[in-house]
Amino acid sequence: MAHHWYVVHTYSGFENRAKQNLEERIKNLGKGEFFSDILVPTETVVELVKGKRKTSQRKIFPGYILVKMELNEETWHIVKDTPKITGFAGDGTNPFLSLRKRWRRFSPR
Repeated sequence: MAHHWYVVHTYSGFENRAKQNLEERIKNLGKGEFFSDILVPTETVVELVKGKRKTSQRKIFPGYILVKMELNEETWHIVKDTPKITGFAGDGTNPFLSLRKRWRRFSPR
């Protein structure tokens, strides 16, 4: 089965920690073949602060991370049961049907 991008909801402000927790959980369970990439979407912003340029990173989707994975019952539970992750974005009733259709437009190309 192919890997697809999914949007995962996290505690706002804990996106990087949720990513780290998920990566550790995948490594500890030995399920790396089901996961390709985990992203915290950010953009570089240049601001003028007291007349000086300041470059910083800003989250594009606060409270969300993107996970490229093969979705099945086991991987769904790995993601959902990770600390700082509240679940998949979607209706919550059947993520296998709704997520792939709903969030494909966020797929980085």
